[in-house]
Amino acid sequence: MITLGSATGRIRNRSGFSLVELLVTLIVLTMIMGTTVMFFQSQGKAFGNAGEKMDLLQNARYTVTQVERLLRTLGAGVTGQQPMLVYGASNVVAFNTDFDEADTTDYRWAVNFNPSIATTEAVAWTVGTAGVIPNSSPGYTYPTQNYAQGNGAVSLAETKIFWFAQDSTTTRTDDYILWERTNNATPEFIARNILAYPGRPFLEFMLARRLNTGADTMLIASGSLLPLKRLWPQAGWTPTDTANAVRPDSVRAIRINIRVTNGKTGTDERTRDFSPMIQVPNNGLPSPNVCGRSPFAPTAFTAYSDTAPGSGVVYFRWTRSPDHGGGEFDVRQYVLWRRDDTATVWSDPLILVKADTTVTYDSVAVGGQVSGNAYDYAIAAQDCTPAVSTMLMVNGHLAP
Repeated sequence: MITLGSATGRIRNRSGFSLVELLVTLIVLTMIMGTTVMFFQSQGKAFGNAGEKMDLLQNARYTVTQVERLLRTLGAGVTGQQPMLVYGASNVVAFNTDFDEADTTDYRWAVNFNPSIATTEAVAWTVGTAGVIPNSSPGYTYPTQNYAQGNGAVSLAETKIFWFAQDSTTTRTDDYILWERTNNATPEFIARNILAYPGRPFLEFMLARRLNTGADTMLIASGSLLPLKRLWPQAGWTPTDTANAVRPDSVRAIRINIRVTNGKTGTDERTRDFSPMIQVPNNGLPSPNVCGRSPFAPTAFTAYSDTAPGSGVVYFRWTRSPDHGGGEFDVRQYVLWRRDDTATVWSDPLILVKADTTVTYDSVAVGGQVSGNAYDYAIAAQDCTPAVSTMLMVNGHLAP
């Protein structure tokens, strides 16, 4: 027989947890939580590392792309004696290219149309604003002359400069910034957190060479071959002087060597190396200056009457345009107009005269004038675009 008291005691003995059980449970939960926290920490760190690696990749890609899109156009649109590769060294490259155009009315050959940029940044660098090429040694002042198109207008090929300079905003002495500048304008920041590529300079210039066997090869300009500075040969120069002056024309590719970091130091630092080769296919090739800007007008335009009274024939004389047989070599024909001297607008062209080897056109006859009437005449040169020059006029000529 079981008494009430003993039954109650057995029930109480079976309720709750013992201290040992509670301790074991806490230990197990602590281990599980610790493992979970460590797992999430490792995952978070992995995601963080992946994000840093992606940032490194994006920074490097942007840096290389920004340089490549301009550097590939090196030499495009230069004119006359304007150099293609201006200056090249281990940490700077300066070159001429018609990359940007701000002219909304006579835009033709530029790579990029950008009407918002300053006009001075869309044409050639002039002597009036000449300056020292960054990182040049000794300081190389450019330009030493103005460069013009065949029609006398300033060249459209501006000077682009990329250079690496130490980042003064950090305590590191091996941290660099990549800068870009057009002509002598304000420099633009491209990228930072850039270190030197192990064992290589920032920039390497690949020169085309032909071996004695007839095979073509490339060599890296180094040592006494640097800096590359394109000059025009002068009287009294030695063969060595001439070779140094034209060597930049043999550059066929430029290699960029950079190590990009996440901006941290010690064990938190992450780096990625990049060494792309960028071809410069325009460099050293003749620049075909045809069908560029509107040509210069012909000169010395005069009209004189036929000696037979009442014939209505008028003769014209003019000297060819400076772009005909010179300059841009792109004049295709001359266009003549006629209007009554009281009119204010020109009608359709009167005659077209083909451009040939003639220097002074004389006795170009035009009939159909009413004897005794006064006429205005105009002439312009037309290129292969076809664009026409400004008009050269003869006013109020009396028909015979």
